[in-house]
This record gives sequence, C-alpha cells and structure tokens, in this order.
Amino acid sequence: MRQDKGAIVNTETITLPSLDGVTITADVYKIDIDPLHYFYATKRAIAEQNIRLRHHN
Repeated sequence: MRQDKGAIVNTETITLPSLDGVTITADVYKIDIDPLHYFYATKRAIAEQNIRLRHHN
C-alpha cells in the first residue's frame, strides 16, 4: 500500500468471470476514493492514462 496524491493505492489480484466460462485473473490497483467508493484499474490502463495526461500538458 502506498500514499499517492491523496489516494490509497493497494495492489490486488482479482478474478473476473466471463460469459464463456473462462475466468480472467488480473493484477490490478484498487484505488480508494473514500471509505465507500473505490475502483480497480490495471497497471496498463494507469500507464496509458499517464501518457495521455503527459501529452495533454
């Protein structure tokens, strides 16, 4: 767990069910917005977002 610009970021492994019966396991960041709200993001999605933000500035 680390503190990053006010958000607590945990790394977790989650398993996602799929319609064809194959489960997907992904290493993700669980990003806590506040005690009741959080979301999962993959490392790739975060990297792509960082690239977009860098290009936007």
